[in-house]
Amino acid sequence: TERKQAEAETGRKTGVVYQGDYILLLRDAVQFPGGRYGTYIRLFNKSLHGGTVILPVTQTGHIVLIRHFRHASRSYHYEIPRGMFELGYTIEANSRKELWEEINAEPMKLTFLGETYPDSGLLGHKVAFYHALVSREELKVNDVEEGIEEILDLTYEEVKEKIRCGEIQDGFTLNALYLAELYGLL
Repeated sequence: TERKQAEAETGRKTGVVYQGDYILLLRDAVQFPGGRYGTYIRLFNKSLHGGTVILPVTQTGHIVLIRHFRHASRSYHYEIPRGMFELGYTIEANSRKELWEEINAEPMKLTFLGETYPDSGLLGHKVAFYHALVSREELKVNDVEEGIEEILDLTYEEVKEKIRCGEIQDGFTLNALYLAELYGLL
């Protein structure tokens, strides 16, 4: 079979490589177009949905960013709220929960922007994107354990300047901004 052939040619076991509370790492057996066998790694959120990303925008049109410490890069990033999909919630309910947890916001309006694969070469799941109309007055960091240092309220021009000068590098944030612009929401 393909699996036995790939394991024999690569010396690597296929199947589940790692399974944690949130992620599943698989090594798949593959046969390349030239006939050679090999393996590929795929990473999944255990719920099989990658999560949700929410672009909060105030009634004045300002974009809400958070300054968030991320363990993987060992640095702070300007980004928008997001979270892994949790079972027992719809994607929309999960988005509302993440907004509340991260910036204390209850959206007045939540608009679905679409889904994308954040890294189709490694990740086997999609991420849902939303635009959320929020009130500036209620914003505050709800969970200090999250690593969120501050909340910023910026014009779209200020956000674009942060992108141009390299202060915003988060792919989810860049993707959400582009999707919202495509739908005329910015």
